Amino acid sequence: MRQNWSLFVIFLRREFTGQYMGSVTSIGWALIAPLALLAIYGFVFEEIFKVRFPEADAVGFLGYLALGMWPWIAFSESVSRAIKAVKGNVALVNKTALPHEIYIYSTVLATFLTHLAGYAAVLLVLALMGKPLFWFMLPVVLYYMLLVLLLAVGLGMIVAALDVFLNDVEHGVPLFLTMWFFATPILYSPSLLPAGFVPYLNWNPMAYVVINIRHAMLEGQWTPTWIDAVALLASVAVLIVGRWFFNRCSPRFEDFL
Repeated sequence: MRQNWSLFVIFLRREFTGQYMGSVTSIGWALIAPLALLAIYGFVFEEIFKVRFPEADAVGFLGYLALGMWPWIAFSESVSRAIKAVKGNVALVNKTALPHEIYIYSTVLATFLTHLAGYAAVLLVLALMGKPLFWFMLPVVLYYMLLVLLLAVGLGMIVAALDVFLNDVEHGVPLFLTMWFFATPILYSPSLLPAGFVPYLNWNPMAYVVINIRHAMLEGQWTPTWIDAVALLASVAVLIVGRWFFNRCSPRFEDFL
């Protein structure tokens, strides 16, 4: 990868432009889409369903939802797009000697950065709405987003490699991500869960990220603990395992594409 850095930049740029090719606003959709989604969720849950719970009293349900929703969107979209990263470059895989992992890195990073820009737009709107958030905690948010990125790259490599050999992956992963979404306290507060379910949140890395981002931005308090160190090591471990698995499978890609 160090020898192909310039090519990686080209692939990354291609992923950015390819997502919005032919659209009038181009990259503007990266900002329009999250703002429209925020407005829809705000109308449905605040005005129609009248969702209320204590943790969201300060910023309202809209602010509470936004803080947890976009880390998940960045993660799930990155993994989903990674599934087809190898098959979508089949001509290059069969005809060039590029490291195949470059397709995963460029796809995941482009998708993640796009949604990170959308997250910034959403936070800006919350600021303009006067939501009482602790903005000096944004570096903490970026730290947790880094963990999400490492996790997305590692899982993206695994599903991309499996998809070359098993077509079921492209159908099974979206279903799994949907189940994972509802198992993560994004649309609801952990306090609403039955007591027996709460311990299982500790095994959900995205729940850990969402809860800590909300804790930092809503309460303005964050003290690193050994759990944060374990989370960082776990994210790096997923990346290493994913890369190892991908590179073990990579020599056989041409036989199945």
